[in-house]
Amino acid sequence: MKFTHLLALFVLLKDSIQLFGRDEDGYGNYDYQLTSYDSNGKPHPAKFTGTTSLNIGELFEKRRDFLL
Repeated sequence: MKFTHLLALFVLLKDSIQLFGRDEDGYGNYDYQLTSYDSNGKPHPAKFTGTTSLNIGELFEKRRDFLL
C-alpha cells in the first residue's frame, strides 16, 4: 500500500470517528449548527440533526474511489 493510501485511510478513520462515534447512550446521535453562505457571501445558520448507524466498512465502500 502506498503512503498516500495510508494517509487517506488515516484521514477517513479520523473523520469517521468524529462523525460516526457513539455517544454516552450508545447511539450515533448528532446535532450540528454550522454557518453557511449564500451566493453573495452573506452568512446564515445551517442546522443538521439526525442519527446514523454507518460503520467503518460501509464508509470505506462509499468512499472507495477516494482511496483508489
